[in-house]
Amino acid sequence: MAEKQVSQIRQCFFQTVFRLLGYIARCDGGVNGKEIRRTNTFMEKLQLTPECRTEARELFEVGAKPGFDFHETLDEFKNTAQRNPEIVEILLVYLLSMATTDGPLQQEEMRVVREVAGELGFSSLVFDHMLNMVAAQDAFSRRSRQQAPPKNEPPINDELAAALAVLGVAQGASDSDITKAYRKLVNQYHPDKLIDKGFPPEMLEAANERFRSIRKAYEFLKKTHFRSGAA
Repeated sequence: MAEKQVSQIRQCFFQTVFRLLGYIARCDGGVNGKEIRRTNTFMEKLQLTPECRTEARELFEVGAKPGFDFHETLDEFKNTAQRNPEIVEILLVYLLSMATTDGPLQQEEMRVVREVAGELGFSSLVFDHMLNMVAAQDAFSRRSRQQAPPKNEPPINDELAAALAVLGVAQGASDSDITKAYRKLVNQYHPDKLIDKGFPPEMLEAANERFRSIRKAYEFLKKTHFRSGAA
């Protein structure tokens, strides 16, 4: 992919994400303190530079204004990334991750995100699958950062279910199916591959964390679930 095209996708990705976050925050009648804190929390997680943080806030405010046309923003993004469908999926994944930083989406927020997903070409079935997988990855990542197991740690079967959910595979999946799902996710979320596809470097820390949770889940499954104990 030409460097100019990659640069355009990066800029459009960054602008689209934060405008849509502002739009989602306003969809239930107005932006409240919780929604502002949610955005600030994710910006801290991204480790944005002061300049990028300022730009992100300005984009958020644009999306939160009455009359903001999110259809126009999505059309611009789709036109920019039209030959790169994988980055379109990544946009939805990170929009879901950012929007759920401090907990599940409210009913109106979920309706808007579903509408965004539909305009990006994702069916309700695919959206639900992605939503569950993103939630599992984020939860697995939070758990893996704990220095010691919590007192009420769930039994190993629950751990297995969580790791399978991270990879988006069902209970009872074969070793080969799990490995296939893992390799697909690695191809999608490996930081180097994301940068090549036009993912903004400013947002790479969140991508690294997601990639680590995918890898840790797979390593856990290899040790505890695979019959052979190896891929």
